[in-house]
Amino acid sequence: MAKKKKVVAVKKPKIGEKYIFNFAGGTLMGTLKCRSEKLEEFYKEPWFTMTVEKGSQGHNRTMYYPVSIYGIVRKAEDGEVWIEK
Repeated sequence: MAKKKKVVAVKKPKIGEKYIFNFAGGTLMGTLKCRSEKLEEFYKEPWFTMTVEKGSQGHNRTMYYPVSIYGIVRKAEDGEVWIEK
C-alpha cells in the first residue's frame, strides 16, 4: 500500500495568531505560543505549542497543546468563537 501524503494547510503560522487545530482526535481553537524545538529535533518537522484559555465555575486556566505543522487546520477568523461539544 502507498503511504498517505501529509498536507500542510497553513504554510507559515505566526506566533500570537489564533488557529484551528487537531489534537487527539478532536478540533480546538487556540493561540500559537511558540515553536517546540525539542519535538522538532525528534520528529524532524515543525512543531508548535498552542494555548487554549478555559474557564469553568469562575476559574480560568490555560491549557498547552503540542501540535505538528500538519495538525494546524486553518487560521481562525476575527471574532470567531469556538464551542466545544
